[in-house]
Amino acid sequence: MSRNQRHFRKNHLPTVVFQRELPRSCVAPVEEAASGDSTLDISTPSSSSITTCGRSAVKFISSRFERARELPKRFAALLDITARPPVVGGFESQRNAWPWMALIGIKKEDGFDWFCGGVLINDQWVLTAAHCLDTRVPTTVRLGEHNYESENDDANVEDFEISQLVRHPNYSFPVAYHDLALLQLSTKVILKRYISPVCLPWGAEILRNLTGRTVKLTGWGDTQFAGRPSPALQEVDVTMFPISTCQNAYSTLRQSRVHWPRGIGQETVCAGHEQGGRDACQGDSGGPLTYQGDEEKYFLSGIVSTGYGCGNKDFPGIYANVLHAPHLAWIKKVAF
Repeated sequence: MSRNQRHFRKNHLPTVVFQRELPRSCVAPVEEAASGDSTLDISTPSSSSITTCGRSAVKFISSRFERARELPKRFAALLDITARPPVVGGFESQRNAWPWMALIGIKKEDGFDWFCGGVLINDQWVLTAAHCLDTRVPTTVRLGEHNYESENDDANVEDFEISQLVRHPNYSFPVAYHDLALLQLSTKVILKRYISPVCLPWGAEILRNLTGRTVKLTGWGDTQFAGRPSPALQEVDVTMFPISTCQNAYSTLRQSRVHWPRGIGQETVCAGHEQGGRDACQGDSGGPLTYQGDEEKYFLSGIVSTGYGCGNKDFPGIYANVLHAPHLAWIKKVAF
């Protein structure tokens, strides 16, 4: 395999659509603060949406699917499991299991062009990847979706216009650091069982070391590199690797100095599978990496950013690190 730029995951090439430019944040670029900076405010915000965060709308989702995967295929249908191809290496989520999932796209005359994922973090803001805004200006966020090609899912689906796009002030294409953006919805979300935010790792949660832990990746992206997206939400378990794993792997690539001129550090999450075959892919960008914390609540740990191919065991996926204190402080300043 040739180690060049075309093997890095990207979103699908944009359709030429002319859109009105939306207002941008007036936050000026600043030098990144150190993780130990005592001036960073990562304390729990006073927000009503905090108490309702991180609850899956389905109980015992993971164990149910793991049991089903061990059964013969003829019995899987009894548990409402489809034979769709796996994000890479996963399986179709149970309907409404992950109520913070968001689709991001452009409204067109004949429908929608969905090109990135996102995650609801409170009743008016969605977190996604900054690179999703490099070539397109999204107009719509959809919440409560499972299969965007199925009319049976319309009952829980709600679409919201975007009133503001806020990129992380230190993100600068083609450099891959701080690949985060916040989308403000034009109206507040009425939180309910099938539409509710993920928890953010405020306060003491930020100190957790998740290396070696299994985390959940969800998205509607391609099921193989340069393949086709899945209209039904997919999920897969991946493992959090030490940052050195990604640094050692990606430093061998010719494009490494372009994307990570200072090397891959603590602003990044490195996650995958030792044998490969489990990963995000094109179209999963901006989607969440979550872990189950106290009281069975799910917390956000990363946002899908990039990778070399999809499911390549030698090159784990790269995510923007939400447990990085400067990132969390920026999210709080803008959205809470």
